[in-house]
Amino acid sequence: MNLPEKRPLVSIGLPVFNNEKTLERALGSLLGQDYRNIEIIASDDNSRDKSASILKRYAASNPHLKVNKNEKNIGSHLNFFKVLNLSKGKYFFYASGDDYWYPTFVSTLINALLENEGAVVAMCATKRIWENDSRTEITTFSGNAASEGYTDSDLARSIIISRDKQGQFTKNNLFIHGIFEKKIFCKSLKSYPGLFKERLLLCQIALAGKFVFVDKVLFEKTVSKLFREKNPNDPYSLMLNERFQLTKDSYRLARSLVFSEIIPVKNKFKIIPLVIIFIFKQKNIGLFRRAKRIKQKFKNILPESVRDFFLT
Repeated sequence: MNLPEKRPLVSIGLPVFNNEKTLERALGSLLGQDYRNIEIIASDDNSRDKSASILKRYAASNPHLKVNKNEKNIGSHLNFFKVLNLSKGKYFFYASGDDYWYPTFVSTLINALLENEGAVVAMCATKRIWENDSRTEITTFSGNAASEGYTDSDLARSIIISRDKQGQFTKNNLFIHGIFEKKIFCKSLKSYPGLFKERLLLCQIALAGKFVFVDKVLFEKTVSKLFREKNPNDPYSLMLNERFQLTKDSYRLARSLVFSEIIPVKNKFKIIPLVIIFIFKQKNIGLFRRAKRIKQKFKNILPESVRDFFLT
């Protein structure tokens, strides 16, 4: 395929909140991309550290970087929408202030999108690094999103249950960090009620177009404490702890799929099975968590000798 001479504009959305320890590394890797037709939209959510001054310093010498500063903290999701709405590119990806991108990340994934008709998102293999280098893991997606014989409903199902067709655990929710066709991504958000959860949003996008996987490690994802632990008062954290979460998430998923502008009519009949699968999956997770809590209570009340015998 002959690629167009003029490369499409890629927008990078960078919501920032208290990222001073890792922000310079993230900015350096984004500004060091060999694909030059980019814009980086950074929005500081009234950080309490030096994040804002770091952004200002980098923006002074890098025209690709545009900085917004919120006068008051608006929360992670609204700050994400801020960078999305300020972006102008045909393609968009979300960047976190504690991650790292190899120099060919953008160019490789844009080529993959342009070379695959009907592709709506492209992602690469990911190196996940736990805090303090306690653990490292390479995550790939071959066997699910990338394989021939994998239908759109197969992919949507694998996103919901975190398992591929062979029953292997898969982290294809990491596609949320891939490069999207911005128009498709924005339309998927329109039908999603409230704050979105990445797996539920990706389920909708999976029924709308191809997911393209490039089997090269071009992205390093920092795995840190749960977001809700670091930011307990953020609206997203509060949503994760809300009552009747399964009922509300099932409604969000069903509504987003039914009213989606991007899902072809032929795929609408696949909605009910996906919602049912989601409900059973979440119920099993809930039972497992309750069993763990009960086990922990027994550990706390049993004598040590009995505890070691029955609960090891």
